[in-house]
This record gives sequence, C-alpha cells and structure tokens, in this order.
Amino acid sequence: MQNDHQLIQDASLPLCYLLDEPATLEDLVIDSTEGMEDHILVCLHRRVINMFKFVYNLRSPNMKPEELQDIVLLCTSLPNNRMFELINRFPKVYFMVGNCRHPDDLLRAGVKRAKQVVVMSEKENLDQCERNSDSPAIMTSHIMDLLLQEPRKDSFRIVNLVEKSNIRFMHLLQGKDVAEEVDVFYTPAYAAGDVVVDSLISNVLLSQTYYKPDIVSIIKTLCGMPGPSNTAQTTNGPHLTSIPMPSRFMDKPFAQLFEELILEYGVLPLGLVRAPDEAMGNELPFVYTNPVPSLMLKGTDTIYVLAPPRWSFSDHYRTQ
Repeated sequence: MQNDHQLIQDASLPLCYLLDEPATLEDLVIDSTEGMEDHILVCLHRRVINMFKFVYNLRSPNMKPEELQDIVLLCTSLPNNRMFELINRFPKVYFMVGNCRHPDDLLRAGVKRAKQVVVMSEKENLDQCERNSDSPAIMTSHIMDLLLQEPRKDSFRIVNLVEKSNIRFMHLLQGKDVAEEVDVFYTPAYAAGDVVVDSLISNVLLSQTYYKPDIVSIIKTLCGMPGPSNTAQTTNGPHLTSIPMPSRFMDKPFAQLFEELILEYGVLPLGLVRAPDEAMGNELPFVYTNPVPSLMLKGTDTIYVLAPPRWSFSDHYRTQ
C-alpha cells in the first residue's frame, strides 16, 4: 500500500482509504488542474458544505488504490475549520477557489478533462436575486453545455436539484423543452441519470418505510452508507458498482448474464445503462432498471450490480 494513504481497519472507524496524518489546508489548495486527468470535479456555489459522505463513498475499500480519482472542489471561498476537518483525512482531495458560473474558472478546474462532474444545489444559500434554489446549478450546467460541444464519450455530469419541477429546464439549449404535464420520470435528463433530486428520495422514504422498513437498509446499501461500526455484516456487505458488458454476452438475453453473475459469483445485476443509439432514436443514454429477461444486450451497455467485497470484474472477464 502506498505510504501517503492506507486502508484503515480500526473497528471504531468506517472502513475506507485515509491519510496517515490529516492534511493541512495549504497542502490541498490548488490554482489549476494542469496535468490532472480523469478527475472528479465538484461545483459548489456559495460555500463548502458537508462533503463527508460524498467523499467517503469515493474512497471505498472495494476500490483498488490505483482506482482512486483526484477530487477537485471548486468553491467561491475556502472551507471553514469544521467543514475542512470532516474531509482532511481523505487522500487526493483538493480545493480550488473560483466561480463555477465563470467559464474561465471551469476551464481552469479542468471541466474538459474531468471524467465526472457534479453540480450541487444549495437551498439555504441564495442571493437576493435568486428566487429559485436550483437556478445556479441549472445555469452552471448550461454553461458546461456551451463549453463542451463535443464531450468525452466516457465522461458524464450529474446535477443535484432541490425541486423536481426544475428538471424540465435542464436541456433547453438542445431544444428539448419539456411540457409541465410530462412526468419528470420521462424527461431525457432524468432517464439519462443527468440529474438527482433530493425530494424524490425523501418522498420514497417517507411513503414506503412504514410498510417496508427494510427499504432503509436497501437504500443505504445503494448509497454506500456505512453502518455505525465495522461489524462483520457491514464490512462484508455488498456494494453498488458498474461493470462493462462482457463481450460473450453481446446479443444474448439479459437472463443469461443474470444467471451467470448470480450463480457463479454472487453478483446481483440490478439494471443497465444503454448508450445513445441512432437505430433506437435515443440521443442520450438512459437507465433501465430491472430489465425483462428477454432483453437483448448490446456491447455498449454498462451493467449496475451489487457485488461482494473485493470482487473484481477484470479478474473474471479479463480475456473475454
């Protein structure tokens, strides 16, 4: 294991990659991402909010050390001591001062080289002229659309919204205005996984937990949330990940892939991401959960799975 970070296995701490010693703020502030590739760019609008759970999931012990990506937090001001202490033990996390609605700052933060971009909404931090809590995030997304006329095929963006009704504004620049009467679940942005709405998750929890209390543990597993301590159940529990389509399952029904993964490896396929396809008429990718057994798989599909700890796709399908 590399000297600058290690896998903490103290039973009193969540299991994840942590630095040997807490970093100082001066060590983590950068002026540009020059020389950085395939990083995760997080756009914050007013101040640094609590990012502990977000970063924790990206430092999961189920990842190999070489898979840890740089995380760049683009913020208008540096974090206060309390917020900084929540994440100063995680490796490869950096702060950059800038405004995510300024194109020059986005370019300086490496928006064209980032593999994932996350745009946050901040309900409690509005300017007097901003009546909509999601307007900064939506505007930032539109600016990125203008900057990234030809985005990388292996990159993606996720915009966090507070109000689900604002999803219809996500693709105005592409001429994809969505009527108000259309359910948000059928909008291109939601189907493509480009947007996450806090209220939708809250509504599911409030309406379903009374009748189905186990749904809480399921959602925690899907979100990568740790238990109160590293019991055998939490340490050896499954984790959500994605795998590329094994080539030998191309043009085969989903049922064959499901059967092999669940019986041979104890891996549970939950759904897939289907890439843009001219023949099907979809310009954006879309998420297909709980596919029908007869669904024919494509080589461009990505599979969402619940996998056991330390299970690696490449170890089993390297030559296929």
